[in-house]
Amino acid sequence: MTRIALVGLALALISGCGTVVKGDDDPHSGSDRGPGPDPDPGPDPDPGPGPGPGSGNSVSPRAGAWTYGELTPVSSTCSATTPHGEAGNFAIDQVVPASFRIIPNDGTAPFVCTWNTVGFSCPARASFVADNRPGVDAVITGHATAAGKFSDSDHGTGRQNVKVDCTGTQCGLIGAFPCDVAVDFAIHVK
Repeated sequence: MTRIALVGLALALISGCGTVVKGDDDPHSGSDRGPGPDPDPGPDPDPGPGPGPGSGNSVSPRAGAWTYGELTPVSSTCSATTPHGEAGNFAIDQVVPASFRIIPNDGTAPFVCTWNTVGFSCPARASFVADNRPGVDAVITGHATAAGKFSDSDHGTGRQNVKVDCTGTQCGLIGAFPCDVAVDFAIHVK
């Protein structure tokens, strides 16, 4: 397995990135990317159109089957040739007034996100360890977070941030570490 494939596999384990193909019944199809994600509760230098009917009006999500897709790569200090994961499905199986639980369909563990009228935050989206020893003395670790807003109970946008690091004497064979990847995403009920 090449060093790029190792990093790509590690990133794919913790992120579902790709392209969402939207139908004509999707209010965010075409060139309208929908509401801009705002994972940082501080002032936004480019606030965009906001989360929907009024600023700060994020709503709770509906339980059931959902689809995730990448809208825009925001930044990356990882290798430019590092492959991304793919769009994918997930489920929201528990929705309570202050949180909801996501069951990913990517091999990572379920995780809880907090929710309020400003938006949602998933501080423990995923953590992973890829131990490449004994072939390569490199142990890659990563941690992903996600935050965003729901424009209605069936649609949301946000940003996923991934921090990747490596320990071992041969990490340089795989890439430059630590590195970070940020991607804006859209989610909607299937």
